[in-house]
Amino acid sequence: MKIKIPDVITVGGYLFQTRYVDKIPFPKYKDCDGYVDFPNGIIYLKKNPEANQFQIFLHEIIHCIDRIYNADELKSEEEVERISQGLFQVGKSCEWF
Repeated sequence: MKIKIPDVITVGGYLFQTRYVDKIPFPKYKDCDGYVDFPNGIIYLKKNPEANQFQIFLHEIIHCIDRIYNADELKSEEEVERISQGLFQVGKSCEWF
C-alpha cells in the first residue's frame, strides 16, 4: 500500500512544503535521502522508488518536531532514526496508514 505524503504540513505553527528532488540541493547532505530546509520551510525527499519514502518523511518530521519543540536536543541521526522507525512501526500496527 502506498501512503500519500502530504504536500504541506504544519508543525508548531510552521508550514513545511514537501518537494521531491533528484538530489538534495545542499552539498553537505547530497548523499541523504531527505533534508529539512528550516529557513525556507521545505522538506526535501530524494526521488527513489526503492526507498520507503514515508518512513524518510517521518524521519524529517522528527527533525522538525525536535527543532521546534526540543531545541535540537536529539544529537545524532541514529536517535532520530530510531524514533522515526518506532513511530512508523506503531502507525502500521495501529493501521493509521
